[in-house]
Amino acid sequence: MFKLSTDGSDFTTLHTFSGNEGAGPVGSLILSGDTLYGTTCGGGNAGKGTVFALGTDGSGYTNLHSFSATASYPQPPTNIDGACPYAGLVLFGDTLYGTTLNGGSSGKGTVFSLSLGSTPPTVSCSTPLILECTNGAAVGTIQAEVQDTNGNPIQVVWTIDGIPSQTNNISSEEPSPHPM
Repeated sequence: MFKLSTDGSDFTTLHTFSGNEGAGPVGSLILSGDTLYGTTCGGGNAGKGTVFALGTDGSGYTNLHSFSATASYPQPPTNIDGACPYAGLVLFGDTLYGTTLNGGSSGKGTVFSLSLGSTPPTVSCSTPLILECTNGAAVGTIQAEVQDTNGNPIQVVWTIDGIPSQTNNISSEEPSPHPM
């Protein structure tokens, strides 16, 4: 994989495939944030291709899926998830969609989906909030603005020293400050 400025300068190799990472990237890449997603038609654990992620700076290569081995009989070769993803991917929400050229129950390819899952954001205070107890109680207010652009409810889990202490379920329409 490489990057190149639109004027043709600054050619940089981002990643060279090796081992079980995959081989033969043939589909187009998609970009989400600072992550590129793509497929290889060969390589992976069974030699049938992969779905991968890579940072736009070339860091963090991750093999998200290795397509499974195909049975040699009956012909055409079959497997559960397909083989040789040959076209680009589509990203919708947190799910990648794609197609394979071969494999599947008929041996003639599959349409697949791969959930990326959602990674909850972590918010840290640059200066810790220190509450002093008076008569066994301390009161403080933490204000955070959170939103989900898809309109989904948000769950905020407050932790102290890594231990969950309170959970708030917030609709995407509700104001977000909650006293702690």
